Amino acid sequence: MRYREPVLALFVSALLTGTAPAVCTPDTPLLKVDGRTVDYSYFQYVESTIPEWAMKKYYPGVKGKEELLQKVLERQLILQYYRDKGFFKKPEIKEHIERFKIKTLASLYLMKHMKSPKVTEAEIEKTIEKYYRGKKITPELRRSVKINLEAQKLSQERQQIISSVKSRLKTVNLKPKSLKDVVALYGNRKITFGDIKPLIEGRTTPYSLKRALETYALYLEALKEGLDKERQFKNQLLSFEENLAVSSFEKNILNRIKVSDKEIKDYYKKHREEFKAPASAKVLIFVFPSEKEAESSLKALESGKSLKEAVPGSVLSTGREWTVLSNDRNNPVSMLVFSSKKKYNILNMPDGRTLLIVVESRKPSTYLLLGDVYSTIKNRLVEKRARKVIEEKLAELKKKYSAQVLPGSDRCFREEESN
Repeated sequence: MRYREPVLALFVSALLTGTAPAVCTPDTPLLKVDGRTVDYSYFQYVESTIPEWAMKKYYPGVKGKEELLQKVLERQLILQYYRDKGFFKKPEIKEHIERFKIKTLASLYLMKHMKSPKVTEAEIEKTIEKYYRGKKITPELRRSVKINLEAQKLSQERQQIISSVKSRLKTVNLKPKSLKDVVALYGNRKITFGDIKPLIEGRTTPYSLKRALETYALYLEALKEGLDKERQFKNQLLSFEENLAVSSFEKNILNRIKVSDKEIKDYYKKHREEFKAPASAKVLIFVFPSEKEAESSLKALESGKSLKEAVPGSVLSTGREWTVLSNDRNNPVSMLVFSSKKKYNILNMPDGRTLLIVVESRKPSTYLLLGDVYSTIKNRLVEKRARKVIEEKLAELKKKYSAQVLPGSDRCFREEESN
């Protein structure tokens, strides 16, 4: 019985609190690549980098998250492959990663010590009195003032933290000649030119050295507080290394793929219908305050009167010339012009106004020349072949590293959806 008691206790607790015990934790492993696991917290981090609209469109529901997990697995395979082939031992890559570590940890230290600023009603009133006296005070204006005051306080708080760190920084040499030269002291810690060199992009100047020293001092404070051991930083670093590996992997494959002129010409001949310029029309648009007035001018134009005779002067001045395309399905003017085929049309607007549309000229759809679409076809063929090569390579790596999505990983997504 004693083995069942903890489960029973959790179940009773869930009944009392009204919530079920969490199935997944941030440490729950979801993937395994060459004996190394990738946990749920990393998947959640990847999710957080994708805009909400994109998640809904490309990775909806539990199935969508399972697809995203497969993408993560593929990217982790490439990362492991690049680690094994020594990619991350290259001096330029090591420096790139070191720069990322220093800047990210410095930023995390600042965020940790910056508190959400409190803006009082009295401060808002004082600012409005000073800068907006005599103006109409709307809720939008008050919100804007509050946001600006919060931003100012955050900036001041950030500067105070940096100033506190700078006060402990003693510069000793702003003209270093070697990587071993000590450029500053931070407490008892010697900071060499080699330490801060990853932060200097371009020419080394006293100003660039001072800026680099400030960032490096914040980085040292972050290390002192163990921020480099925290999950947030580890996930950011893993993602950064993954991006470097995948970018290099895809670039190398694309550079190896060749497409001949003959293949491009053959593709153009077989898919010529795909390369047509849409029909277009040049139109004049006049804005009328009401449908009745627009219809009056429409009838006058249809009876043979000129624009000056048919359209009132106050409306004539609103006339604007536009070019509309037949494939622009989000433009109601375009849809009307290419569905009616008339020279004169009117279009009612949601705000009560009415547009009078005068078609000045039309241009039919035409086939694009090969020269105009050469690069498009070439890129299309290269990408198609690259996808095939990538799929083959990923299949090979999957076997090599015994990579797998661990059983039961989908339960995390079901729990996520239910929450």
